Formats: sequence, structure tokens, C-alpha cells
Amino acid sequence: MIIVIDAYNVLKQTAHSGHVSQRERANFITQLVGYATQKGNKIIVVFDAGPHERPHKERTGNVYVIYSGVQETADDYIKRYLEEHSSKDILLVSTDRELNRWADRHAVPSLDSSHFYTLFKKSMQQKNEDVVHETQLIKMGSSDQDVDNIMHEMSEVVHSKVEDVVYDIDMQGTKKLSKKERALMRKIKKL
Repeated sequence: MIIVIDAYNVLKQTAHSGHVSQRERANFITQLVGYATQKGNKIIVVFDAGPHERPHKERTGNVYVIYSGVQETADDYIKRYLEEHSSKDILLVSTDRELNRWADRHAVPSLDSSHFYTLFKKSMQQKNEDVVHETQLIKMGSSDQDVDNIMHEMSEVVHSKVEDVVYDIDMQGTKKLSKKERALMRKIKKL
């Protein structure tokens, strides 16, 4: 799958000061390289501006970093890319309403930046936690408080399903997902 990321849109959602530093941008790209390798996805990360007049591309593994140049915005580049590649297995990551409507017109599912970032961080954290956990023998006391403490500790180890993180939709059948929502869910499961 190809994941097209409106880079500053995602990074500004996570930046504490509202400003994205060079270090934060470099760290994000490095993490995306590991993520793309782990998931086997191609990632197109598009930033506004950059050092050149026209779009400039850099590649690290399966991550393509695009700087739109001074003659067009990242949104313009993303729109053109989506239009040219809409027949492929592709997902847009952006909170920008105009970009999301553009993607919708070209039958490209889109995912909100904050939802993507949550799934991205969760996937990276889970990768780090995939170390075999040692089983510990726990002495069970007669107190309900001991059982409650054990249950609380164990609940921190259980991971949420993707559907629970992304949607507040009751997945037990009270709301049938639309065709658009089902297409998005198929993409999300690949993240």
C-alpha cells in the first residue's frame, strides 16, 4: 500500500509548541523508515517548500520525502499525486478538509492525521514490546484488592484493536459501515 502523508499536517498535530523543528522532522522521517520497513508499505511524505524551486525528492528505504518547492504547495503536489495514482492501493493521511474532499472525489480513502499518528506510535511501541515477556508466578491472596491490582496490571499489557482506536463506531452491528468506511477500514488494517 502507498501511504501519502501531509507531513506538516501530521507533525503540527504532535508538536508541543505548534512549530516543527528540524530535529522533530528528521526524527519523524527516521521513524517512518522503520515503520515502512516493518509494514512493507511505501510512504510518500510531502513537505511544503524546501531548498529548490520545483519539487525535490529524497528516498530512504521505502520512504520518499518530497519537498514541494517554492512554486507549489504540498497540497498541490498531493492532489496531483492522488489524481495520477488513484487506481493504486493508496491512503491519504491528512486533516485538511480540502485534501480529504479531493481524495474522496478520486476514490482514495483518507485518514485523519491524529488517528494515523496514534496508530503509527502504537505500532512502533508494539514493535519494541514484542520481546518475549517472562512469566511470573504471582501469589494469590484472599483479598479482593490483590485481585484488582493484578487485573489492573495485566490490563496495561493488552493492546487495543485498530477498530477501537480509530472509530467510536459500535462494531457489534448496530451501525453498518458505509462502502467508504469499509474501504478505509481495509487500509487501516494494513497500517
